[in-house]
Amino acid sequence: GRSTDGDGRPMFHMEIDGARITEQPMPRLAAGGTRLVRRFTVASDEGRGDLYARLAIGSAIEPAGGEGKDRSWTVEGFGVVSISGANSFVRENADGDRELMVKIPFRMVGRDDAMFEGTFEVDTGW
Repeated sequence: GRSTDGDGRPMFHMEIDGARITEQPMPRLAAGGTRLVRRFTVASDEGRGDLYARLAIGSAIEPAGGEGKDRSWTVEGFGVVSISGANSFVRENADGDRELMVKIPFRMVGRDDAMFEGTFEVDTGW
C-alpha cells in the first residue's frame, strides 16, 4: 500500500513472510547534487535473526569507506551506495554475481503493533 507522512512525503508498505516493511524515499541535497535516501523500517512480531535485504547486484561491488553499521560501497564502478544503521556486506551468488546485502537490525520494541523493529537508511548517489 501507500500513505504519506506528516510532510506529505510518500511511504510504501508491504508484507513479506510476516515482516511488515515500510520504505520512505526522501531527496537530500548534498555537495555535487541531490541524493536519494531510502529509509526502511521493518517490523515483526517474532525475533528474527535471519532477515536480510539485497540492495544491489552486479559483477563489481567494492568497499568505498566506513565501517560497522555505516559503510559505503561502489557498485559497478558507477554509483556509491551508503548504508547507515545496519551491517552490510557483499556475497557471491550461484551465478558468480556479487550481491550487496544488509542484515535487518531488529531490536525489541514491545509495542502493540510490533514486538521487534529495525530501521536503516540507504543513500544513493550517481
